[in-house]
Amino acid sequence: MYNILIKKKITPNQFYLLYCMKENFSTSLVNVSLELRQLKKNKWIDDKNTLLPKSLLLINEIENYFKVSKTKTSKIILGNNFHDNLTTYRELFPKG
Repeated sequence: MYNILIKKKITPNQFYLLYCMKENFSTSLVNVSLELRQLKKNKWIDDKNTLLPKSLLLINEIENYFKVSKTKTSKIILGNNFHDNLTTYRELFPKG
């Protein structure tokens, strides 16, 4: 994630603010006025503090990065038929 942010020349705080704006979350963890000024200057938001298309693309890219890694990890660790394997494992150790 941080490599993507570095390539896009955006700080983690700025990304956090963009994400909060997209999801309509309030935030008190960052200096909002400072970050908004930088986001406007770097054309991530417009003068009305509306997300520009490149902001939405960045947020989607970061979200997809985490979704893909989670899916790949689950398949690698558990396998495609993990429900069957779980049932077989439970039957190895009967109750009592």
